[in-house]
Amino acid sequence: MRLVRRGVQQNGSNDGESARPLRGPAMDTKFGRDVDPDRLRGASGKHLDDAMDKYEVFHAKRPLRAVELKHDLPSSWVCVGQAVSTMYRTDKWHDDGDDEDYKHVHDLSDGKEYEFGRGVFMYEPSSQASKSKVEDDSGRHVRANTDAKPEKLPVPKPEALTLLGYCLGMFVRRFDDGEIYELNPRGCYLFCSPSGDMLALYSPKKQPDGSSGFLCVLAGGKLRVIEDGIDG
Repeated sequence: MRLVRRGVQQNGSNDGESARPLRGPAMDTKFGRDVDPDRLRGASGKHLDDAMDKYEVFHAKRPLRAVELKHDLPSSWVCVGQAVSTMYRTDKWHDDGDDEDYKHVHDLSDGKEYEFGRGVFMYEPSSQASKSKVEDDSGRHVRANTDAKPEKLPVPKPEALTLLGYCLGMFVRRFDDGEIYELNPRGCYLFCSPSGDMLALYSPKKQPDGSSGFLCVLAGGKLRVIEDGIDG
């Protein structure tokens, strides 16, 4: 995963923000193997029902597809920093294909900023964390300096996920140097857990550095996905 240092204001914005290219509507996805929700029984059916219910709460309409993803959520993660903001594109509350861009700043519900080290955290799969690169002061991409140990997520691992939209990027303040970096890979989608306490960045295809699948997740603080959108 590559993170680029930016001149970022406290609210996570920067003058160079731009959406990654996307052909067609944000929710018109082609990845995954289609499954029939009515044919699933037991725990698998319950997990999928919960994910579809979260879709209806968030988007105010029924989902277009239910699919089995090629990649599973990893079980081992490394905490790399504190999430500052998340940007995404979706047609929630609108007709299918009528997309709108959103930017959520991760802070407390009363608008106050989290104390550094006490908010929503970003986690990378432990298999990828040691390969992560950041932009140094000269503009070169170098290995990230992290000695964090692998751990489990602070929230239960979901067995199904809800698609929120196409991800336009994230900002994170890394714990190793305290600097804010931008994560903006191409062709990635933003998911959430049915309980709404976790966001996941998913890359169906390989990135230039060879990574694919779930590139990172956000969890912690007062993060939740509700009818009004992402909160916390």
